[in-house]
Amino acid sequence: MTTHHDSPLFEPAQPDPAFRARLRAQFVSGEIGAAAADVRDRASLAPYLAAEEPSPAFAAELRERFVRGDLEEREPVHELRPAARVFPLHRRTVLVTTLAAAAALLLFLAFGFERSDGWRIFNHRATALLVDDAEFSGDVLRPGTRPCLLCTDAGNLRLGYGDDLRLELAAHTRVRMPEPRREGERIVLPVRVEAGELVIISRLASGSSSVTIETENAYVTLHGTSVSVLPLPNGHVCVCVQAGEVEVESKRGERSKLTATAGQRVMAQADGTLLLSEEYDNEKRLRNLSAACSDIAEGRFESPEYDRSWNALEDF
Repeated sequence: MTTHHDSPLFEPAQPDPAFRARLRAQFVSGEIGAAAADVRDRASLAPYLAAEEPSPAFAAELRERFVRGDLEEREPVHELRPAARVFPLHRRTVLVTTLAAAAALLLFLAFGFERSDGWRIFNHRATALLVDDAEFSGDVLRPGTRPCLLCTDAGNLRLGYGDDLRLELAAHTRVRMPEPRREGERIVLPVRVEAGELVIISRLASGSSSVTIETENAYVTLHGTSVSVLPLPNGHVCVCVQAGEVEVESKRGERSKLTATAGQRVMAQADGTLLLSEEYDNEKRLRNLSAACSDIAEGRFESPEYDRSWNALEDF
């Protein structure tokens, strides 16, 4: 015969505190009689009787009386049934909030940059901006997937893509670039600087999605970093780190990778070789760049002066 110790009727439950107090008062005052009742109805009392914690002796006596059959149930059965097991409200709120945040993050990683409205022009100090050989005077540039040619005249041009990517074209700069694309967790911006200097600023912090600049010879990965990209003779590309730290990986030949910090430059040669220089003199670099840009503006592309200015630029 099953005893009250191993009966499933006495499994722990969460009682109604008000009913427990009322039951205790009725027992003490003698209102609980000994009239027999259907065991099936009395069974609903068992979890509440077994869960009495303040007085173990009181709970034990109630159990014994229930087993003997002299305890009468005076409350409607439907009021004594335990509530259905559900997540508490605060746990459900936390769960829903977490799932919503995760979904928003995935949507940003998958579509955030692709859904941008294009390159927004922040300050247009150039006297002329040409896009695909046509003058452009709007506020938003949408190059699409086909590389477009951006040319500035006598002033700088600043562009922004979303909230985390900025470009600045120095005077007399020519750049070809399509719309940025996503490859896994990184955003890739292919650029080809044909003349002048292109400054790229990434505001994405380390640990989040990175921005990778794809030049002719190398991939340059930025995390909250500022770099400038300059073309050099013989198909070489120079990357100057202005702030932060970047990773440079070659695209050709034997794949090599190195890290450069603020004040250093990386020469990505046409054959895929990467050369890391010591810290450069930024003032000298700007003077040499200004001389080279003056030659470009005056059309001395084939003159000895033009060759000397580019040689000086290569030495910065």
